[in-house]
Amino acid sequence: MTQPKAVTNYDLFNFPNKLNDKLAGLHDVVGAADAAPSSSCFAVAEDLEARINIQLKKMDLVLSDLLPPLNNFIEQQKLFKIKSDSK
Repeated sequence: MTQPKAVTNYDLFNFPNKLNDKLAGLHDVVGAADAAPSSSCFAVAEDLEARINIQLKKMDLVLSDLLPPLNNFIEQQKLFKIKSDSK
């Protein structure tokens, strides 16, 4: 369970699973079947892919546009930089 607000399984009714949990759940469903994935599994995979890509684009924006100015400010203040492994 990776929903930080959920303490018990019942809390997931109030705080739904995050995308990584949903992707892991899809993996478990597809992996447990003896047959090819159903059309609904493909539909869920396409939906998750689109939603994950939105989040990845947001992260790319943070790393490319917002992190360098922050690091410049930190350097000017003689603090430690935040490093990104993506570059």
